Amino acid sequence: MSYVERLRQTDRLLILGIPPADELEGASRLLSDGLIVCLGDGEALPDARRRFAHLDNVMFTLGAVDDIPWRDELFTVALDRLSSWPDTPGAARELWRVLAPGGALYTPNQPTGFEPVSPGEFVKPASASAI
Repeated sequence: MSYVERLRQTDRLLILGIPPADELEGASRLLSDGLIVCLGDGEALPDARRRFAHLDNVMFTLGAVDDIPWRDELFTVALDRLSSWPDTPGAARELWRVLAPGGALYTPNQPTGFEPVSPGEFVKPASASAI
């Protein structure tokens, strides 16, 4: 299942990186009562904020995958648009921390602690201890 097929209008979506315009605008429409947070580096954020200022439920924040500046279990879906993670174990721990129980992670590689659902789709078990 693609992440777009899984989205519900109230989901809170974390995107690691900044996706293409058509993808972000489509997700914004689907999440009419939800939130999208794109986590990126300092160079790309000013341009993305200008280009997507018309999307009320989208925000761009400075951060790294191994140090996500959001509270525990905030996001229901996470999408990896980065080519690689600088610290895979640290990144997996952070994604585990910010994803709600049962939350889905879409990434090419299975991170520690997440259960595979289909190729590229992993879920945080609803009842599991931290990794």
